[in-house]
Amino acid sequence: MRRKMLSAILAVILAVGLIPLTAITAYADSEDKDGEKPVLTITAKDQHCVYSGKTQGPGDTVYVDQAVIATLVTVEGLLDDDFIHNITIDGQGTDLGEYALMPSQACIYASDGQLSPHDYEIVYAPGTLYIIPDTVTIRFVNEDGTELQNGAVAYGELPIYTGKTPTKDEDEQYTYTFAGWDPKITAATKAATYTAVYTSEKKSDPDPDPDPDPDPDPKPGPQYHHEHNFVWRITRQPTPEEDGEMEYVCAECGSVAQRRAVSGYSSFNDEAVRKIKNAPQGATVRAKTDRWISFGPAVWNELAERQDVTLVIEYRFQGKTFEVVIPAGTDPKTLVNEEGYAGFLYLSGVFGNRSI
Repeated sequence: MRRKMLSAILAVILAVGLIPLTAITAYADSEDKDGEKPVLTITAKDQHCVYSGKTQGPGDTVYVDQAVIATLVTVEGLLDDDFIHNITIDGQGTDLGEYALMPSQACIYASDGQLSPHDYEIVYAPGTLYIIPDTVTIRFVNEDGTELQNGAVAYGELPIYTGKTPTKDEDEQYTYTFAGWDPKITAATKAATYTAVYTSEKKSDPDPDPDPDPDPDPKPGPQYHHEHNFVWRITRQPTPEEDGEMEYVCAECGSVAQRRAVSGYSSFNDEAVRKIKNAPQGATVRAKTDRWISFGPAVWNELAERQDVTLVIEYRFQGKTFEVVIPAGTDPKTLVNEEGYAGFLYLSGVFGNRSI
């Protein structure tokens, strides 16, 4: 009885033209044929800001520019030619640290500029706002705690020790050779202290004196003696993915006094320089690394000579992979610090990045 009454009322309304038939048709198409709503997942992309002492990040901001929205969120589940017309992203911070970025209130339009006929079930997922320092303090100390070097390093760059090779006095049983730093040197993301470590080598036991010969015969011929002429030689070439090794070896007799690692960082930079230098006019050069988080002066100097090149850098940070694009025409001098370095996280704060 109730269904018949509703049908009669609907027939009257349609007859007098109060509800257009097309409106009813559009509503009927807003669900899938099986009656379930299509799921649309919208995830905020991670963002990086260099600490300024002020509140940073998008504070309940509404975005309507499609190109900007594409840099801020990833979208899965759009049907047909639907697109996000506008969306709100909220997430701010003042102090150093990590803050949640939350998308909401997305408005979905169809390609004809009207609201989408699809009745989406929208799932919002957060991203992370990283507020990072401009520089961090890095110390290098000897095994006994003596400070060897102390200074500020740009956030995201690899600290480099520039002092004299650390030494440790020998004792009655052992001599010591510098072997590296503990912990292993990584990109500067917080204040850190690196301590020199050494390998030990046991001294040889002296041979017992032979029985004295009351009338020793002199040994014929000259005796061989020489002063060591030590030089550094690379015994394993470094690569962008792996450190090499060099040794301090006597060129005459082959005795090795020290061994040390040769950082692959220089090889990583050299490879980028070659790609930029040899790139065709107007090309895009891609640099990819799971290990390093900055480029040194050689790369930026080469890019200054080839400002027709777009540089795309893919790097990892805290277990995630990011991509930052340095557009063609950018003056590298505006990006580097006093030593000529620029960290990838800093560049992400300038140009934005995307998580991949």
